[in-house]
Amino acid sequence: INAEYMGTLSECLFFFASGCGCAGLAAPLLAEADKGLTNAPGDNNCFLNVVIQTFWHIPTFRSAFGKQRSHRCNGVGHCVFCSLKSLFEQHRDACASHLPPAVLRECLSAQFAQERRFQLRSMDDAAETFEVILEQLHTSDEGPKDAAGDCTPPCFVHRCFGLRIQEQTECGCGHKSRPLEYWTYVHYVSATFVINSPEMPFGRTLHSIDAGDRTCPNDERPCGRKPVHQRRFLHIPAVFVVGVIWESGSESREAVASFVGRVAEHLSLDAALGAAPGSATGGRNALLAGLVGYYGQHYIAYFRSARARQWVLFDDALVKPVGATWAEVQRYIIEGRLQPFLLFYELGHAEPAAATAPAPRAPLPH
Repeated sequence: INAEYMGTLSECLFFFASGCGCAGLAAPLLAEADKGLTNAPGDNNCFLNVVIQTFWHIPTFRSAFGKQRSHRCNGVGHCVFCSLKSLFEQHRDACASHLPPAVLRECLSAQFAQERRFQLRSMDDAAETFEVILEQLHTSDEGPKDAAGDCTPPCFVHRCFGLRIQEQTECGCGHKSRPLEYWTYVHYVSATFVINSPEMPFGRTLHSIDAGDRTCPNDERPCGRKPVHQRRFLHIPAVFVVGVIWESGSESREAVASFVGRVAEHLSLDAALGAAPGSATGGRNALLAGLVGYYGQHYIAYFRSARARQWVLFDDALVKPVGATWAEVQRYIIEGRLQPFLLFYELGHAEPAAATAPAPRAPLPH
């Protein structure tokens, strides 16, 4: 019996036992083993595989997701929550060294069939996939939402990954722009700017490239002065995600080395976000928990493994320890000309504080 058949059998038994797939996780989702994910020739699963590995290897998310007791289910084959939960159950319980991502691949294909996105055997963007899955999980959360679909208080998805930002421009002439508030999961930066700013600490480059050029907010009679743009962070997630924008998909070894050499293992959120007074950063620091990168049109990931107590490479079905230090990972990245694409900074390995006290553990209802 091959591993793929066993994965399919495990998935069928899971859904049979839980009806529509809405039942709870019967046991805590602990990182018992580091498993790979299959990617047969022509399947083009690598963009999804690195996202699945991200969700599993971020302890904050894995813990919060495992404790969700119910959700709005779209039905078998169309529910991202159920599909991801099935994969997590298999990851925890299966004896195989690698698992098929088919249940989530097929779910996304069905969900976005009319838009012709995430279709089977097609290649897609890993960052977009990461954000789409998070948004699907947010939508399936049963907590209260306002007319715009924002959750109040923040759901587990936004507690883990959501930055709530308020932006406003204020000029010396007294005029202010209307405050703009929004959620985002990824804070994007330019690789070129980071490389070309060697004198600036890595955290400051993340803020500086986002400052932009702004003018007086008085549209009728702008005064010509340089206004101050303030950004307040109303909600800081447990995991701060940095998205890296490269000018091409085939950068030189020297460019990769220059960028990777600038990436900090420890990050001050105050520096990275350029927080204004009243922000929720609170002087907190974060630790690099993992990254997703690509070479050519292939994605791979590196994450700290709680089980192995070292950094581990995840390249589809291949799972390979690479060393205990960030310096060792940097050497692998540079030698392989891997372009870091998503960086995950975790404030702590405990679940982010919920808005209300958690209920005692119990199997989730159907």
